Amino acid sequence: MWCSYFGFAFVAHTESLRLSSAYRLAIVRAGVVVLVLLLFGAMWDAHAGAAVRRQHAKASKTQKLPTRTIIPGPAGLLAASTSVPNLSFWVLASHGAATNIQLILRASGKVSNIAPESTAADTVVEVPGGPLLVGRATKSTGSLEIHKATTGALMANVVLPGPVRAIATTANGDTYYVLAQSHSGQVIDVISAASHKISQAVTVPSGSRAMVFDAAQSSFFLLVGDEEIDEVDDSSGQIESAFDVSTPARGLALSPDGATLYALSGTSAVSSVAVFNLTTQSQLKSLPAPANSVGLQVTSDGKFLAEYVGSPTVGNIQLVSLKQK
Repeated sequence: MWCSYFGFAFVAHTESLRLSSAYRLAIVRAGVVVLVLLLFGAMWDAHAGAAVRRQHAKASKTQKLPTRTIIPGPAGLLAASTSVPNLSFWVLASHGAATNIQLILRASGKVSNIAPESTAADTVVEVPGGPLLVGRATKSTGSLEIHKATTGALMANVVLPGPVRAIATTANGDTYYVLAQSHSGQVIDVISAASHKISQAVTVPSGSRAMVFDAAQSSFFLLVGDEEIDEVDDSSGQIESAFDVSTPARGLALSPDGATLYALSGTSAVSSVAVFNLTTQSQLKSLPAPANSVGLQVTSDGKFLAEYVGSPTVGNIQLVSLKQK
């Protein structure tokens, strides 16, 4: 009987040891599995982190802020324009009791020529290969002054039916387009560069305040109010399309190929430039703009966006490179 008992106890003890060994082996195996999973997870995290860092580095490279060159200008700068951006800019400025137009050399920032101007002057456009145009606006009258581009000397003055809001020209400078207020509404006066005569007055939407001309499409793009851009036929004035600007705008510029439209948006304190694809009429991106921006222009070579900056104490021209590497 005692033998049977001890035999049973020995068997039970042996079975217990066998189970304990199996349990310990299971724990070891589980630990190995967990360790492998942890190592794999760490390797995956490192790989994923490296991929994210590569993506961030690539994004930072592609979204790098554009190169910006600042050319000094006069305090009180109201408007500016260029047809030879590698050489010079004409600026319209009003400081104290004096209003004038100044030819500023790009290389040195020095004033090459200066000519007095009326306090009614509010916009300036340099015609490619031609003269300098200055728009004048009072409460009820307006005119287009034509100046010599080398000296600023006045050559002619075209009286218009109302205050000038904006000026555009054809690429070869043979025709001037002047957005003006008339007694019957807003019109674009079509003026011959040869005769200085108004050949046509195209009625456009009321509230138009800025304008660019797209020769390839034979149409104008008008900023109506501050949140709508209308594409208007250059002969009939019929609206062909329209799209909205997400941030209130106050100025327009067009690329030489007519593919991209730039809208100066925001306030004088916080400004930006909305960039639109005109094929889809959708916004591509938004670029930063300096405070106190008063206007913008794409240079004739398509390489730079010129941002014109002016306040009673500040004036400069900022060239933003549009050809990023």
